[in-house]
Amino acid sequence: ALTLRDIMPEVHVTPLDAIRYFTAGVFFDLIEAARSKSFFKHFSEIVGFRFMQFLGTYEGHNEHRRLSRAQKEAYFFPEPKRCRENLARPAPTLHDEKRARREAA
Repeated sequence: ALTLRDIMPEVHVTPLDAIRYFTAGVFFDLIEAARSKSFFKHFSEIVGFRFMQFLGTYEGHNEHRRLSRAQKEAYFFPEPKRCRENLARPAPTLHDEKRARREAA
């Protein structure tokens, strides 16, 4: 999924896409297993393989969105979120953080 994302960045896999691909993959694999008279022997392997394949595909294609959300949060809200009652207090400075680390050591 990560390689495909790099090769074809315009491809986006939604949850509905992953479900549809999973269902189609399982369906066609089970038809082939029935033709080769190994339907019951390979049923759980087919379902497990296709589930992991498309779960990985979905997660791989959506990983960058999680990263970009985190980057946006860090950019637009660089300070830690504080409760309303703490808004009056000034944000700790780098000097305060260094002092706190020395005191904790």
